[in-house]
Amino acid sequence: MFGPYEGDYGKDGNQLPLWELVPKPEEQGIDVNRYSPFTYGQIPVGYRQNKPKDNQPPKLLEGKEYHFYVHVNSANGSGICFRIQDQKAVKCR
Repeated sequence: MFGPYEGDYGKDGNQLPLWELVPKPEEQGIDVNRYSPFTYGQIPVGYRQNKPKDNQPPKLLEGKEYHFYVHVNSANGSGICFRIQDQKAVKCR
């Protein structure tokens, strides 16, 4: 997951991941739908947190935009842009 952005996703340059999960070696190649839905800050069984190492990810900030992206081997990945509004995730327009 990348962010926070000021409300114009992609214009803040190439940011490093804010939160990154990677499948454990024995889980690679497993259908990602098996782990859906992902909840920010919670590590699903079969994954490990790569960033931030050994820490909780930062709190999501009100009014900021974020991009959640899922990389899929041998297929096109997918992602979604959302912002935090009234302490809830709202899809970007």
